Amino acid sequence: MKIIIKLTILLISLNLFSQENKPKIDYINQESIIKVRLNGRADLKITDWINNVPEDKKLDDKFIVVNFWKSGFNSGSFSIEHMNDLQAKFTNKNLYFITLTNEKPDLIKKALKNYHLKFNSMIASDQRKLNSFWTGGINTLSLPIAILIDNKGIVKWIGMPQNLDEKIINDFVNNRLEPYDVYSKIRK
Repeated sequence: MKIIIKLTILLISLNLFSQENKPKIDYINQESIIKVRLNGRADLKITDWINNVPEDKKLDDKFIVVNFWKSGFNSGSFSIEHMNDLQAKFTNKNLYFITLTNEKPDLIKKALKNYHLKFNSMIASDQRKLNSFWTGGINTLSLPIAILIDNKGIVKWIGMPQNLDEKIINDFVNNRLEPYDVYSKIRK
């Protein structure tokens, strides 16, 4: 019996320590299902600009890096820092880095203050029913997640923000990016 207890404690400890440095993944609840499809048309609408509001709010003809975020997802700070670092490397006026939420502006402003997070990206909200946000595709997104939308409004890349790098963004803005969908292996 002692051996079973010791093994159980050992397995629990190993599991806890093995996940110490790994990013946490949260899931958007079923009430806010987002459907995303690679090479599908993005139905990106901003109901509220919250922080770092651009002078040109028109999204037509823009290359857009969307990082999905929720205020309760404070463990997502690693993706915010990575996106800040990545954004600092680009000066293209037609390349927008947008952190997108479906929450109300007051809640987001409070979270920004409480978490002391610095976002270099534009922060925006789309409070429509999120299942009308995209057409077809997967039904549930895990957070963190990033999506690249080209200047024609087409979803070209779906993946984890930490997987984005300068080469991917350069290929994206130069229309050389090979379509990528992190969820494609899950759907098979």
